[in-house]
Amino acid sequence: KKKMIANIIACNDNRVRLWLRNEERADSINRNRQNIEYLPGYQLHDKLEATGSLARAVEGVDVLFVAVPSSSFRQVVQELAAHVTTDTLVISLTKGIEPGGFRLMSEILGEELPANPRGVLSGPNLAGEIAAGHITGSVIASDSAEINSRIHDLLHNESFLIYSSRDMYGV
Repeated sequence: KKKMIANIIACNDNRVRLWLRNEERADSINRNRQNIEYLPGYQLHDKLEATGSLARAVEGVDVLFVAVPSSSFRQVVQELAAHVTTDTLVISLTKGIEPGGFRLMSEILGEELPANPRGVLSGPNLAGEIAAGHITGSVIASDSAEINSRIHDLLHNESFLIYSSRDMYGV
């Protein structure tokens, strides 16, 4: 799903850096403009750049989408803390709760990046449906109408519909 969200943002005329833990896979995406392993045949936009470097991926970004498994979410957010400013808007795409801690991802963002504006993007989205251009939707939830509007503007298009909420727990 994270690659599809990144591609939507790129298709909406924005430069996007996508972090992958595997540098070889990042190189393959950049060379082939496809995610051959998971969605072969689906072209990724030229404005999407994949990298195996977390520092490179987040360098100078205004908005950061975090899409990692819930089991590693806190660790990755802790690593991110050294590379982002307090102005960086951080949006969680990760569903679930923290194993052992029973924390939602939005709560972890609040604990690990307390000064950063944040939100949660959630929806019943399947990467294949997004890639095929089927109409689908997601909800951006934050405590700020400005944040919701900003994420709406980055993602909303004719087939990916974005709705807003102030309920980060319920989304």
